[in-house]
Amino acid sequence: MGISYPFVQIKVTFMKFRSRYIALIVLTGVIASSLFASSTSERAFGEITIERTSFVRQNGRVVHFSIYKPSEYNYGEPMPAVVTIHGISGSREAMESYNIELARRNFTVVSVDTAGHGVSTEKFGFASFMEAVTDAYEAVRHVQMIDPFTDDYTYGVIGHSLGAGMALLFQEMPVLPNATVIIGGGMGDSFGGLELPLNETNPANLLIASGIYDELIDSAVAYETLRQSTGLETVEEDIVYGSFQNGTARKLVLSATNHLFEISDHLLIANTLEWMGLSLQESKYSYNKYSANDHIYQYRGFANFILITGLILSIFPIVLITQSKLPSQFRPKPQVTREYPIKSKRAVQISFILSLLSGIILLGVVFLGFGFEFGGISLLPIAFGSTIILYSIIMFFVNLFILRRELGENLELYHGTIENGILSHLKRNIPRGIVLLVPVIVWMIVWSAISTYALHTRFTLIWPVEGISALYRTMYLFILLFSLIPIFYSEKIWINATMGANREWSGFKGLTLDVLKTILYRLSGIVVLLLILYGPFLMGIRFGFIMFIALLMLPFTLILGICVVLNLWVGRVTKNDLASAMTSALILALIIAGTFQLL
Repeated sequence: MGISYPFVQIKVTFMKFRSRYIALIVLTGVIASSLFASSTSERAFGEITIERTSFVRQNGRVVHFSIYKPSEYNYGEPMPAVVTIHGISGSREAMESYNIELARRNFTVVSVDTAGHGVSTEKFGFASFMEAVTDAYEAVRHVQMIDPFTDDYTYGVIGHSLGAGMALLFQEMPVLPNATVIIGGGMGDSFGGLELPLNETNPANLLIASGIYDELIDSAVAYETLRQSTGLETVEEDIVYGSFQNGTARKLVLSATNHLFEISDHLLIANTLEWMGLSLQESKYSYNKYSANDHIYQYRGFANFILITGLILSIFPIVLITQSKLPSQFRPKPQVTREYPIKSKRAVQISFILSLLSGIILLGVVFLGFGFEFGGISLLPIAFGSTIILYSIIMFFVNLFILRRELGENLELYHGTIENGILSHLKRNIPRGIVLLVPVIVWMIVWSAISTYALHTRFTLIWPVEGISALYRTMYLFILLFSLIPIFYSEKIWINATMGANREWSGFKGLTLDVLKTILYRLSGIVVLLLILYGPFLMGIRFGFIMFIALLMLPFTLILGICVVLNLWVGRVTKNDLASAMTSALILALIIAGTFQLL
């Protein structure tokens, strides 16, 4: 009769609303809710306020920092201040566990971005290191002078890793801190060529904290630091030596953690809170609402984990939707799907060798890169920029050598250049790959802007959008993106030749197996190398600076795992190796350009 029913139309419309859109909507909800939870928990669910600000020193240097304070003032007198200083390649957010908990206990916390880190545009280097120390000092003194609720003179300093050495160098400042906490650093005879002031009276009220499994600080060095600061031959951990009243209190705390996790370790944070309370608040410390063991900072970390996971997962439906909606002239050109000639057993053997070799090369390149960067020589003025560019180029030629050896004349068939040559292949596919990435880039920028300007918070996988440094970091990001294409492109060809990465979907089970195989091929050798390094380390054998590089390789291995999965999956969607390589390169470039310090 030609009668239409509304519910039939609704059902048809819903059927057209395919799963990729539903996935993106769900992930958008996850990202938005976790970002809100992250911002709320950072402010201790309304208990504290955070102000992101900056000021210009008399010599023209701009210092960026955040001020954490209780939202309701009930201390009864001006609160003591605490300045927190992060480690190398970190930012003020790295110290947020300490910042949040201190502010909940009636401290004014000043957390700085040291030179070249975070949104700072000042250059980082040991030649101007005392200027960076003075930046942090003048930030806390600036807050003490302008804030009527903060004590004019009483303050403490907390530093982790590189920041620990900076904390000790506050002994060179005009107004000395009343308490100092050094975590996972600032121990040993010298610091970047600077002698650290450490004896029985300086600094006042010193807490020495470190992880038992800290890759950079041996527990024996921590004990020796305690001996040096007490003047005693026999010392023990967890014992307070000296007196808080006369500023000679000393204590060593060791926790079962490593260097990376010292900034969020429950035991180290609890001891730091107690130490600052006894040193700076004295008799009023016992009136704090919360004990030293009552923490909420972990909620912020959990929310950030969900947020970052949601952002990474959202890339998948965005690529699917973009690929399906792009006109054919803008869509990455599908390559011919070919049978993979390298059989499973051979593929596993060669992949393991390649992975192990890539780990060894990374160790060597990072070692050389550090030497060059601290010597003022760099391909890109951002830490690890030169290192990662060299690594990409070297691994491209290593992969290419293996591919030529295994495939011979068939190599051309697997990177789609046989028809019109490599230049024509790049000219045709790189612009199309960029078009595919535009929605992903816009998506990242939008969430970063919402985080920074609407909710006034930051997270790890954030596109640089704040301050002048964002312009530099964005420029370096795109340089890194194109510099990283060679390594991911050559890896994608290897995946094609060993497991047919560009073939049709074979269901969820088949895709899961392919993902696991790809991770095994790419990371198995690196994991074995890390086990070789960490095995003796856990038994007390240390390899010096190599362990610092091994420490950096832990998160890098995780990031590589994410990138290799993207490389496989985007290749499966687009059937185009350059497009998938560019997507992986974007993620790694974003992490490097958005995280590490400007040189």
